[in-house]
Amino acid sequence: MATCSSKSGTPFDELPFDQVLDASGDNREALGIGVLTSFASRLHERHLAGWYKTKVLPENTEWIGTTLGAYDGPSDWTEIDILVCSWRTQAAQGRSQRLWRLWATLDVACWCEPDHNIHRIQEVTFEVGSPAGLDQACASALSVLDGWIAEGLLPADSWRDRAGLPLRENK
Repeated sequence: MATCSSKSGTPFDELPFDQVLDASGDNREALGIGVLTSFASRLHERHLAGWYKTKVLPENTEWIGTTLGAYDGPSDWTEIDILVCSWRTQAAQGRSQRLWRLWATLDVACWCEPDHNIHRIQEVTFEVGSPAGLDQACASALSVLDGWIAEGLLPADSWRDRAGLPLRENK
């Protein structure tokens, strides 16, 4: 039986934004917290509810993320992951600029020999330099997610087939 669920995690408004978004003295508006709170609410409507904090290599950057998993029994699945981070970079004339990166991926369970555990089927990345740009990136990411969901997260073999990966039915 197919099911969808979100990884358990922290409610969005309880995340340690000062750690995750490199606050550097910025207020909530400059950090884009309002934009991200609205984005989190719209993701919650799509069953992506629990957020977690993680580090992503190679930059070893702090990210916040959420996952929606669609499961077809105990051994097959499709996942949508959303990750967001923010940092400051040095711009011209010694001024720093806040940047955000929003990353959305569609992944499936692996049926290869040897087993790789996961295969990334599609991904989109947005890097922006203003809260307005972040708002546009969030809207674009939601459009992509809605497209993935509308196409159907299950069966995962339909995504594997498009990517030229081994199908579960052959195992």
